[in-house]
Amino acid sequence: MSTRLGILKEYCLKKGLLKVARGYVVSRLIIYKWDKVVKERMRQASEKLKPEKRNITVEQQNKKLKEEIKRLINLLQKDKKKFYLELDSRFRINRNNR
Repeated sequence: MSTRLGILKEYCLKKGLLKVARGYVVSRLIIYKWDKVVKERMRQASEKLKPEKRNITVEQQNKKLKEEIKRLINLLQKDKKKFYLELDSRFRINRNNR
């Protein structure tokens, strides 16, 4: 662990800013600056992890659902076993416990 991270770790563990600064012979302002930089980079990293909002209209959603229904109907007409397997996996249906 780098010295900066060690200093910030002690600071974050509530060891006291003045005590940490004197222990490592660094300015309190420097510790504040490092802390600010780390928090900003953490915020930026977390922003990248957030999923984007989906801007899908009701019409688009309906179209997508209708296409899925057509696909499932075609699958049912062609291969009933495969249809029920997909339906079970999609909705987590356990037909043995009925």
